[in-house]
Amino acid sequence: DGYAPFACIIALKALQRQGYSHPRILIVLETSEESGSPHLGHYIEKLSPRIGQPAAVFCLDSVVEDYSRVWLTSSLRGVVMGRVEVGVLRENMHSGFGGGLVPDAFRVARQLLARVEDPSTGKVLLPELKTKIPVERQVQLMELAKAVPRPDLNRLLPWREGARPQNEEDPFAMHLANTWEPCMTVVGFDGLPEPARAGNVLNKQIAMQISFRIPPLVDAEAAAKAVTKAFEADPPYGATVKADFGGHCASGWNAEDLGHSMATALSTASKAYFDGQDVGYVGVGATIPLLQMLSAMFPGADLICTGVLGPGTNMHGPNEHLPLDYTKKVTACISYVMGAWEASLPADVPVPEVKRRKTAQFCFRQPLIPIGQCLCCL
Repeated sequence: DGYAPFACIIALKALQRQGYSHPRILIVLETSEESGSPHLGHYIEKLSPRIGQPAAVFCLDSVVEDYSRVWLTSSLRGVVMGRVEVGVLRENMHSGFGGGLVPDAFRVARQLLARVEDPSTGKVLLPELKTKIPVERQVQLMELAKAVPRPDLNRLLPWREGARPQNEEDPFAMHLANTWEPCMTVVGFDGLPEPARAGNVLNKQIAMQISFRIPPLVDAEAAAKAVTKAFEADPPYGATVKADFGGHCASGWNAEDLGHSMATALSTASKAYFDGQDVGYVGVGATIPLLQMLSAMFPGADLICTGVLGPGTNMHGPNEHLPLDYTKKVTACISYVMGAWEASLPADVPVPEVKRRKTAQFCFRQPLIPIGQCLCCL
């Protein structure tokens, strides 16, 4: 995201200005916002001789549950998006002349949607879009449910008066549904006129743009094939149904366990800058396609996905903004990890020689106080 280049550079510069050595650091900036990262893999492959095999990869593009600690993303859902067209007539006709004889294209579409989603519960019905949930993720979700029992309220979702969430009485089920269960959303619709212009007409066809969020361990291509088959097989009333889910698809991501030294460094950093609060783990219901790609490209590296956007920041909406105090703390944590982790790196990871500055070194938590005189040292 837009803050990431500055956070990376500031974190690195903070170490250098205080005379601390650090591992070799490469900053890769992808500047095609919300693109799905179609070109990033190509460029990383082209630059692989210069990149080498990193020991750790940081991705600053995720979200947080609140601003009380460093939040590490433990999983991301995948996405399958496509278009479904439903046609019954060759041309529109008067509903008084054909109504009761001609099945409404919209009703046929509703029948097709009910094949893949239970309209009463919102549960996706296709087994190909479901997966077993790792035990460690269930434990993390239980802990998160205790800390954040109403994620919808915590995230300041803009409810209308009287509206309420699914699974309102079960915090664990709410978090589970948002991270490890599939869901379907009709995000676009075409074929019906605006209400003010609508007449007594049977419309010849309608089209829907549909998005499926799929669990982290579900293969996106297999899910797309299952969805396409479910829509097109045996159409009601012999209607013409065309489903195309071959375009925008991306598998999710389930994080590998971090190495002991990295996990310790992150935990120490979070406690240092967030009043003793340890790192939190959160599954994210959205998709960051590059994470699965980075995991495949660098299987031996610790992959750390975090971010700063959380409640009230209006991501991808009007007045999107950064929580500046939290962003500063997360940047300081990244800097801390870069410096503290160096001693535990493998011998083949190059560490540049950095000349120690003769000026005084200052406390990370209170930059105006020289090291040795701060409460941290005392």
